[in-house]
Amino acid sequence: MQFSVKIGQKKTVSSFWRFLPHGLLGILTLAILLGYVEQQNRLNTLNYEIIALREKKQKLEEEKKAYELELNSLKILTTIERKAAQQGLILPDQGQIQFVDLRGPESYRAEGKK
Repeated sequence: MQFSVKIGQKKTVSSFWRFLPHGLLGILTLAILLGYVEQQNRLNTLNYEIIALREKKQKLEEEKKAYELELNSLKILTTIERKAAQQGLILPDQGQIQFVDLRGPESYRAEGKK
């Protein structure tokens, strides 16, 4: 530092050292602003990622519900097939045609007695 002191006069400081505190304050302010802008940018990016993940979660939950409904239908079908097999009925394979007598098994007995 250059301080020149003269007796009976004010201290004088070179212009560089006079500017230094203001310049450092400006640089510090600029650094803080840049850090803030970067932080806001990261925050916005994270917000968009959170929104995308929430949408994906909602879509996956809907798919899960659809799969659960399909699984329940398959369980019901398996139960029906098991009960039919216990009663001695043969279920047709997929794509085959099956003729069903809507009168029920009693009509067969009645026709057989005639």
